[in-house]
Amino acid sequence: MVAACVRHREAALLCLQYDGLVWPVTLFPQQMLYHSPRDLAQALPGSLARTTLISAEPPGVRLPGHWMHERVAQTEHYRPLLPLLWSLALDGPRATLLAEIAGTAAYRALKDPQADGVALGGPLRSAALRLRRETVALRDIAGWPGMSVARASRLLNGLYLSSSLLATRAHAAARAEPRGLLRGGKSGR
Repeated sequence: MVAACVRHREAALLCLQYDGLVWPVTLFPQQMLYHSPRDLAQALPGSLARTTLISAEPPGVRLPGHWMHERVAQTEHYRPLLPLLWSLALDGPRATLLAEIAGTAAYRALKDPQADGVALGGPLRSAALRLRRETVALRDIAGWPGMSVARASRLLNGLYLSSSLLATRAHAAARAEPRGLLRGGKSGR
């Protein structure tokens, strides 16, 4: 649902079940902000992996400066969206490619995630830098040192959600996804 909101640039109120609690999160993709009483980007990875969507509705709050000022919430609850998108991509419940970028394709990173303030470490950092220089298929990324199909999928999802991924179906490196991808949200990390 988050990917759909970002792709369509549509604001939405998402009610998420996180660690036994219901957290209202309002996404504002056009402004790259979200509103939440708690910073979900700081959520524990294990708990974030078990997060589920309860409902999606039109947003109840508005952005600061909106003419419906009575619908603007406390300004300290508005946060940058990119860290949340990366947290969901790397530690959220999905360990497979998003449908928008899945299938026979080759991938290239358009920018370094560090330029957006995202600190990747270890094999993910190396893979992100290598993707800036090469256009490759998912199976190739999964074969790089320290990577797996799940880790490569999570990295590509993060790049896609942050508008930093070029996915092409016509490139010579485009390949079908590897058979037997992890299912059921296993992280493979």
